[in-house]
Amino acid sequence: MKIKHVKGLKNGKTHALVELDPGERITSYREASYYKLGYPVEEIVAGHVLDEAVPVTWCSAQQEWVE
Repeated sequence: MKIKHVKGLKNGKTHALVELDPGERITSYREASYYKLGYPVEEIVAGHVLDEAVPVTWCSAQQEWVE
């Protein structure tokens, strides 16, 4: 993902132009809201927890998720 342009509007909203690579998608959320994660996790988390999310991959040699 490449952020091309971000502008704060007078009404407090933000206008953003982003460029996504094939297979990427963008999701928005409210920090003060709660969200149920998808199967098989299905836990409920606060929106601000998602700010700390980082991409990981599965390492088959170590049998663990790595950043």
